[in-house]
Amino acid sequence: MTEMEKMLLEQNKQLITQVALLTEQVQVLTQKLYGRSSEKSTPTDENQINLFKDEELNVFNEAEVVADRSAVEPQAAEQVQRKRRTPGHKANLVKDLPVIEVDCILHKDDSNCEWCNTELRPIGREYIREEVEFIPAHLKVRKIYRHAYECPCCKKDGADVIVKAELPRPVIPKSLASASSVAWLFHQKYELSLPFHRQEKEWQNYGIALSRTTMANWVIKSAELWLKPIYDLLHQKLLTSNCLFVDETTTQVLREPNRKATTNSYMWLYRNSTDVDQQIILYKYSPTRAGENAEKFLAGYSGYIHCDGYEGYNKVKNVTRVGCLAQIP
Repeated sequence: MTEMEKMLLEQNKQLITQVALLTEQVQVLTQKLYGRSSEKSTPTDENQINLFKDEELNVFNEAEVVADRSAVEPQAAEQVQRKRRTPGHKANLVKDLPVIEVDCILHKDDSNCEWCNTELRPIGREYIREEVEFIPAHLKVRKIYRHAYECPCCKKDGADVIVKAELPRPVIPKSLASASSVAWLFHQKYELSLPFHRQEKEWQNYGIALSRTTMANWVIKSAELWLKPIYDLLHQKLLTSNCLFVDETTTQVLREPNRKATTNSYMWLYRNSTDVDQQIILYKYSPTRAGENAEKFLAGYSGYIHCDGYEGYNKVKNVTRVGCLAQIP
């Protein structure tokens, strides 16, 4: 065999090997592109855990998996599927909102017949549509004046009898706060989770430079003056229950005297059963998890307390502890 023949034979072997490798790569890529998801996601080692579910992988290749190039596309008439609308759906959405009727009438210049110039007379109206109108919040200053009255008859006799009208109690003494403004702060802060620095910008858009410090003071003082008495009444009512549910969880306070912001504090929760008519849920903050917190809050209570196995609840006297099954392994 000549040298040329040997060289050609070696090149032929290399080409055969290269074709085999390329063919295998094409098969692997074709399988990944068009194969079933269960085939593509099966681990090569049966002991290997697959971190992704097949349905999760399908998010990326759903079109390739579902597609069938040989399928005949239905005609347009077969594709149309009209969703049946629920009768009165829009009416149910707005049934509790106040209604303002808007009448579209002819302008005075168009109120005569274009043929004989006779004045047109109304013959009725037709309903066209309804819209939901949004009225943005706005601020106004309410100035309160007190009127004074005197008795003219007594004045003739030399006696001054003066009577002044009763004043509404301020939400916060010597403050611009009103019931509506404070209620809006509470709603934004605790229902919509809108921090004070964002509310500060919103109030500026309304036309008043109300600082976040002022907002915080309004919330704290309002809670002390108006919500604390309600809290105390609910606390008294709660202690008359037959069974209470108690738990505590960690929380952190950013600025607390002599404590770092990363130090764990605790929020204690006390509630009665869901079977009673008047359900009460109260929260109580404490910087520690000491059992004295529950002992002090539940002072005078006798009944069942449903709690976990935390030994701090042993401080509570005259109660029967009921174990939480969720805490039992």
